[in-house]
Amino acid sequence: MNKITVERKKWESSLDSQVSYQDGQLVIEKSTTILFDCNNSTQPLSIVVKPNVQVSLIFQSIDTKQNITYEISENSQVEIQHLSVDGSDQVMIYLKGEQAKVSYYYSTINRKENTYSITVEHQAMKTESNIVNHGVNLNDNALRFIVNGIIPKQSIHSVCNQDTKIIARCANTSFIEPNLLIDTNEMEANHAAYIGRFPDSKVFYLMSRGIPLEKCYELLLEGFLLGNEKLEQSQKKWFFQYLKEQKGGKQNE
Repeated sequence: MNKITVERKKWESSLDSQVSYQDGQLVIEKSTTILFDCNNSTQPLSIVVKPNVQVSLIFQSIDTKQNITYEISENSQVEIQHLSVDGSDQVMIYLKGEQAKVSYYYSTINRKENTYSITVEHQAMKTESNIVNHGVNLNDNALRFIVNGIIPKQSIHSVCNQDTKIIARCANTSFIEPNLLIDTNEMEANHAAYIGRFPDSKVFYLMSRGIPLEKCYELLLEGFLLGNEKLEQSQKKWFFQYLKEQKGGKQNE
């Protein structure tokens, strides 16, 4: 697997011939998988996906404030799975060619004041974006999601989906700002937003099966944050160490 490690402003990479990297720009010319391991980074990153490519990108990040830009060409499909702890990244995705597609799964554990912003601009017809953001807020700091979908007049027959949820463990001022900026009727767009706690019915159901309360929350958190992730066990294990902070915690009454 290709891998890029970012520690503050220091970059290290192990890449094959399918990928080239220079001056903060990653160019992907053939189908591949890349793992990004980012720690305390503010380094900007530009990712260019050439036509007719299928790409899987996996991010594990801690305390990042990065500007990440994607340019996805025609007939290319990109799946991004981002596991984050205390991220305040700004993400821009440009679907530049016909039938370009992105599926973005973002899961975050939030302990500080953080704002995560993602914008998808459909610049060609028959493009598709599926953006899923799931966050767990541990304390009374705010987790903010800003999610923008842009479909101009020429981008007909496109699909833009947003699904954003925050599980708030304490009373806080977290918020979700979903925006759909659409200039054509010949398209499909959907968004869902939820801030709250796990439904009591789910907790009671698990407890009725003999599962202790703290284990119920662990299972619910695991499903909520990793339910959409096609990750290897090593990536899940990396994220689970932070989920241990949930053990024994109770939802806000």
